Amino acid sequence: MPVPQAAYRGSTAPARVPNRRSRVEVLPGSRKSSRKQATSSPFIITIARSIAVFLVVVAVVCCVRIALTSATVTTMIESDELSTQIAEARSVGTGFEVEQSGLLSSTMLSSAAKRMDMITPYEVGAIALPADVVATDADGNLSFSGTIRNVIAAQE
Repeated sequence: MPVPQAAYRGSTAPARVPNRRSRVEVLPGSRKSSRKQATSSPFIITIARSIAVFLVVVAVVCCVRIALTSATVTTMIESDELSTQIAEARSVGTGFEVEQSGLLSSTMLSSAAKRMDMITPYEVGAIALPADVVATDADGNLSFSGTIRNVIAAQE
């Protein structure tokens, strides 16, 4: 059978006897370092800074180059889209010119009227429209300066 232990009643440890000699001695003055502190030479620090600056400059130049390349590609894509739209507009304009010439032809009008069982009118009249002031150049492109010149001439 186990033997019960006595209950703890305060400190039963013997009192400490102060040592005659203290473990810590305080000496006036400053302590000299036992280790030599590692110091980098100014040349190594200058080289490290130069390399860091060079890497930052290279990173900035690369970012600018990527931005310019991206802008160039975007501009080229938009230019191709505009060229396609201009070509489509010119082809539609050519189709309208052909259609207009067919509508202005009296023989086309007569044959279309006969197909619809229309008869010839008793009286024929003409409507005079003012001259078109829009001017084009030799390539068929609209000319703003020519149009302004025609507007001024029409007002005189």
